[in-house]
Amino acid sequence: MSKLVALEGPLRGKVFDVTELASIGRGETCAVRLEGRHISRIHARMEKRGDAMFIKDNGSRNGIFVNGQSVKEAGLRPDDQLEIGEHLLVFDPTRDPATLHRAAATVIESLTDPFVPGPPDERDAKVPGVAASLIAMENEKEIARALLEALRLGISAGRGFVMIVDAEGELKPAARKAPAGDEEFFLSNVLYHAISQERRSVIASDLGRRQPTLGKPVGILAVPLATKGGFLGLAYLDARIPEGETKASFRSADLRFAAMLAAFASIRLSQIRRIPAAAKLGEKPLGEIVLAFERECVIEVLRQVKGDLALAAPRLGLDKAAFDAKLKALELMSTPNPVAAPASPSVASAKEGSPSAASVKAGPAPPARPKPPPPPATWNSVQT
Repeated sequence: MSKLVALEGPLRGKVFDVTELASIGRGETCAVRLEGRHISRIHARMEKRGDAMFIKDNGSRNGIFVNGQSVKEAGLRPDDQLEIGEHLLVFDPTRDPATLHRAAATVIESLTDPFVPGPPDERDAKVPGVAASLIAMENEKEIARALLEALRLGISAGRGFVMIVDAEGELKPAARKAPAGDEEFFLSNVLYHAISQERRSVIASDLGRRQPTLGKPVGILAVPLATKGGFLGLAYLDARIPEGETKASFRSADLRFAAMLAAFASIRLSQIRRIPAAAKLGEKPLGEIVLAFERECVIEVLRQVKGDLALAAPRLGLDKAAFDAKLKALELMSTPNPVAAPASPSVASAKEGSPSAASVKAGPAPPARPKPPPPPATWNSVQT
């Protein structure tokens, strides 16, 4: 009996036992049942012929890939890697699948929170300026072009795309920079799942699936455009991997820089989609729109740094005093009400039927209790 082990995708780590005849797909009767929007009901079939196991595409919409090559039918050998929809599986692994050299669609490094402090990067200082420039932009393509330009200025790459999900849920190009004849965008469904569903920014490698890079190794850097409201699209850069090398030229600092810019672009994209038509036509004051955008930017950074204001301030290019003033202006900081000092008890009190207070001999008055100072307005009281 053969085995299929999931290397990447929603079922990472799952093991399937495969008999001499087995179907693969999202149908309930499939022996290898895979879920996903890129999986057909019966996507492919496996069958044993003599001593060899074969896989055959069942006319699926998205096809199957063996070791990065699109096939209609192929004989399988141990350690062959099958890409089916958003799943990457290995056939009869001869060792720990995690240690296998990936033939294609390999996530080399991933990042979920770009605002976690990292090594110093001179490009960080440019992030607030890019975010500020987005305020004046009124349509998605303008934002996409500005984002792609900033990414290409900061990161060396051969091609770049910003893809945005349209009203029908389809991923469409909003900005593109690519050499003539190499303008077609393709992203493995395995990597797309990591970006769109797992919200991971990734450095990856893959084999080119289209000419002129067909079958040649390509380095990829891709980051999601997403907010808590949902997935809006992605920004993508790639570059050919030189012959003799195995890894992409992109670095951790590149990934973090790209993900930070994408986070701010996502806020503006999300806001534009929520602004009513009247506001877009100028019936809503520009200052109100700008203020709302600033508020969302600050809230997003606070969320990314888990409310740590000391970390949030430099991410927005502000010192402590300026950030404190900004929080107050945006009504994101509340100052605790001063606690009233308890009244000092009287030395002597006159009760009905008792000698008057004036006739009571009292000792020296105790020293007055100092009033406690009002609590200071600290940076840990933020309303989001």
